[in-house]
Amino acid sequence: MSALKQIYLLYQYDIYFTKSSAVLFGAFSSLKLATEAVHINFDKKEGVDCELYSNGDNQWKSDKFEFGVAIVEVELIGGGTR
Repeated sequence: MSALKQIYLLYQYDIYFTKSSAVLFGAFSSLKLATEAVHINFDKKEGVDCELYSNGDNQWKSDKFEFGVAIVEVELIGGGTR
């Protein structure tokens, strides 16, 4: 098994990205997997296009449904295992 040096946490927020609105959606072993999860789970809501757009590095917003999503990289101390 290879040691993980970081994980990527996917959070959903209100439209203003307030810390109190953060809900952890998932943890991923790579930025690619986390980014794919954003598009699989947040591009559409109940079959309707959410009109996600980039809001900076690893952040997306939907004005239409008033939410944001962000990926946060977390460095693991001592490395982790899969």
